[in-house]
Amino acid sequence: MPVVFWTALLLALETRAATGINTELRAGRAPVVWGGPPQATIAWTTSPNLTLLAYDSVKSLTLLYAPRILLREPNIERRLRPIILHQAALRGSSQFGPDITGSLSATGAIGELDYSAWQQVLGNTGANVPRTNRLAQAAAQARGEFRLSATLELETEARAAVWVPLSQTYTDPIVNSPMGFALARLTTIGFEPRLSKRVSPRNQLTTRFDTAYYESTNGLRLLTMNPEVGSNLKLDRQGVLRVAVGLTVARDLADRAPGEKSESRVTPSGNVRLTQQLAGHRTTRLESELAATTAYFVDPVLGRGRLRGTAMARLRAVFSREWSAELELTFSTSLMKHPLLLPGLPPPVNDPTMPGQGYPYETVVAATLPVRWQFSRTFEFEGGGRFVDRGPHLRAPGFSLQQRETWLYVLLTAAFDFGHRRPATTAQAQ
Repeated sequence: MPVVFWTALLLALETRAATGINTELRAGRAPVVWGGPPQATIAWTTSPNLTLLAYDSVKSLTLLYAPRILLREPNIERRLRPIILHQAALRGSSQFGPDITGSLSATGAIGELDYSAWQQVLGNTGANVPRTNRLAQAAAQARGEFRLSATLELETEARAAVWVPLSQTYTDPIVNSPMGFALARLTTIGFEPRLSKRVSPRNQLTTRFDTAYYESTNGLRLLTMNPEVGSNLKLDRQGVLRVAVGLTVARDLADRAPGEKSESRVTPSGNVRLTQQLAGHRTTRLESELAATTAYFVDPVLGRGRLRGTAMARLRAVFSREWSAELELTFSTSLMKHPLLLPGLPPPVNDPTMPGQGYPYETVVAATLPVRWQFSRTFEFEGGGRFVDRGPHLRAPGFSLQQRETWLYVLLTAAFDFGHRRPATTAQAQ
């Protein structure tokens, strides 16, 4: 029956295909084994992709497959071979009426992934990455948008996700590195309604109430509730200020041993973001973005929730329709009073020769500098540098940043669209 349903749906809609490829060559210094010292290394990554799209005037269906293939030397296995992460996505959207739209999406990934690409590929924004290199991930999301009046809109989002390790921590006896930990299986379920009210041509008020449940194989069972109110204010034609304040109630639902500290707490949340055009006009301009955020973050690697602060600064220069460059700086750290301690790690060692030994990473500093050249509608070139360094809690004894990666890279992107037009209903699906 499912085959018949999808076949009938595709035959009833207009169809289109697109394909492309991303190829990146990078060189620099980074640890080969998580926790080890930086070494000179070179890596080549390619990711071909195929997209099938079916649509009509009110609905669309998109199917994407994009394997990621990596060669790195030296590597964790001491032998050169490609490692592959298979990635797929299914997205659909529909207009149910003049004031109601909805969408469904499902994504999945399975295979191998070099630790240095964990945040770039899977979107983990924490300081830690797993020392396992084989994993599976799946997620689903449903969204609904309702226009209640000319100035009032309601959005709802339901989501579910799971991360699963497929291998245990790999230990290289040649590298003298601290004891590590593999990725625990983490399941997340969440629901979030958002209400937006336009109170003036330049000001829009927003409220949201995000509820999420986290369960991990390391014993985590956590329920979080995050009410928040905010405002999007247009300062002028070139500037937008976004401000939001709220709090997060985190309720620990796990069984605890006598005397073991619970994770239940109430923490503040909020963010401020200022985007502004500093100079120029449409085709040649200088733009800036400043942002600061405090939020309760559940690290998928550690399987623990902590209050975290993040600051970001970005400067973007557009030289023409073809050329642009930007510089982005990011700093993130735990805002909790004491460093996090986890079972399975060695006890902290107050030894100046091993600063931060035994503490998981809770601080990260990162910088990116890409230069982009869109030399045709099909091809785009990007080159630049990436830097990231990680360390424990700022108050850990002998604090220092210990996990440094420095990369220079070139990236070529090609996209081929075998269609004549893109309907409005595919904007969300893609």
